[in-house]
Amino acid sequence: MIDLIKINNVEAFTILEVMMMLTVITILSTSAFTAWHSYYQKLRLESVTKSLLSDIKYVQQQSIITNLKHGIVFDLTNNCYYLIRDKAKPQILAQNKLTKVKLAETNLPNYNKLGFFGRGIFYKKFGTLDNRNGELKLKLNNKEERIVFSSNAGEVNIR
Repeated sequence: MIDLIKINNVEAFTILEVMMMLTVITILSTSAFTAWHSYYQKLRLESVTKSLLSDIKYVQQQSIITNLKHGIVFDLTNNCYYLIRDKAKPQILAQNKLTKVKLAETNLPNYNKLGFFGRGIFYKKFGTLDNRNGELKLKLNNKEERIVFSSNAGEVNIR
């Protein structure tokens, strides 16, 4: 229990007791900030992953609707990806630049018809993959998400 010192009938804490309380508060707030920051990074990575999955589902649906191969081409150099209409005569529907999150690696097939080196995934008119299975890694500091493309019915999973 903390004893209060009486000086001229005034109760007060000693400087040592004040320093100890400040030390405890500093340690607690530092650990709370570290946990919050880690959680925030996880949420940011999940948000980007869900947005990318939404774009993947969009191009898959467009390939079914239009009977043209639609896909996504990942530009690892510029850390962005493109939504592409018509694999043979490509038209860029949208470009999405990733900020904070890094396209880490991919083993998707090469696609060079846009004037830059990219790796892409395309869907056929029934929504199945045009080529083979593959995966993409997204990183944010020490957090990582893998998006796995399966040729079975164009299935996409997060791992």
